[in-house]
Amino acid sequence: MIRLLPKLHPITRKRLQRFRGMRRAWWSFWILAVAYALGLASEFICNEKPIFAKISGRAFFPAFKFYSEKAVTGSGLDTAADFKAIRASENFKPGRGDKMIFAPFSYGPLESINASKLKVPDEVTIYFRPDPRVAAININERGEIIRSTAADFYIRDFAVPFTNDWQLTPKISDAIGKRLRNEAAPHIEDTIRSRDGREARAYLAEFKARAAKPGTVRLTLRLPAETGIKGASVSVDRNGQIGKSLPPVWNSLTDQQHTELLASAHERFDRMIFEKPVEVGGVRYAAEFQRPIVRFPFPPCEGHPLGLDGSGRDVLARVLYGMRVSMTFGFVLVIAAMFVTSDIRRMNNPAASTI
Repeated sequence: MIRLLPKLHPITRKRLQRFRGMRRAWWSFWILAVAYALGLASEFICNEKPIFAKISGRAFFPAFKFYSEKAVTGSGLDTAADFKAIRASENFKPGRGDKMIFAPFSYGPLESINASKLKVPDEVTIYFRPDPRVAAININERGEIIRSTAADFYIRDFAVPFTNDWQLTPKISDAIGKRLRNEAAPHIEDTIRSRDGREARAYLAEFKARAAKPGTVRLTLRLPAETGIKGASVSVDRNGQIGKSLPPVWNSLTDQQHTELLASAHERFDRMIFEKPVEVGGVRYAAEFQRPIVRFPFPPCEGHPLGLDGSGRDVLARVLYGMRVSMTFGFVLVIAAMFVTSDIRRMNNPAASTI
């Protein structure tokens, strides 16, 4: 009887037994084996060509053999037959026995998908993005407001010193003092509170000493990230029907706000619409109107579970075919290294005749 595999050396057998005892390594091996098997079967999983086709009583196996247009349709062209185009043509008649059997994902690794064939929801999504109410004020050493930008939300009376209405933390107070004394200071941020219980994040940019002492310090304010209702979204179709799952922010809007937002969503089907400000319970939002547009790369969608790359090619197909090549290369290197080291050991020890 011919031995197909060489007899394993006792040390090698011991190493294999030790490897099987390592559960993580053993399961990793089988995961790689399954992944490699899937790569080897790529043509049966992702393929733009049918595995089997029957046209005008003739059988074809395009996944395994090249067929020209001349051989399939008799058009006289020697270029590769486009079986998808043939299936969509009038000459392909399933009623007379014509049929094609494709892989579960009928897309190949080199096929660029026509954007018009992608199925995307025909709807407009209204996204409610909370407005952080970013503001800036310049205060002097007495805490008086010298200059301000969009600070009406935070300042009740601009004639009153800022420190009378807001309690600065020691961290912020010390950082302001260093800047007014013209001392270098790093970027600082902290949460401050007003006398009436409101909160804001205060930011001071990095400061470097100047030729002259500054008379004011610029303080940037914004709402904390957790303030107010979190952002949400609502989907609207062409008939004005909204999705079943409605976020709290939508239910808090007035009837007039509902009407205005739905009207803008309907316009978004035909043209671009700028975001609209919406205020709910004292929290201001920016309502954005977005409609799905096919641009590559494209996220996962029907028929393309991993999406499409920048050239419109199916990512799943490219992963499967690429995995087969890369893993085969890796396995060949490992096996070659094993035999080379075995030959070197035999040269050093002629008595060793097994792996």
